[in-house]
Amino acid sequence: QGDGAQALHYASEGLKRHPSALRLRHNRAILFAQMGQKKEALADLDFLLAYDDLSDEFFNQLMILKERIQALPED
Repeated sequence: QGDGAQALHYASEGLKRHPSALRLRHNRAILFAQMGQKKEALADLDFLLAYDDLSDEFFNQLMILKERIQALPED
């Protein structure tokens, strides 16, 4: 809580070890967006959306998040 840069670091480290951890990548996208790194957040979301076997609920969450991030001002 409160230290987005450290949380982002740990999420990135976790993804180096477990690149297919979908929820971790989702959380990192949120952290990127909160830190004003729109391009990186959208890249993580596009990575996730490339999966064919996402549940409908998770897919919908990703699309809502992507729309919200796209509406943010450019970084």
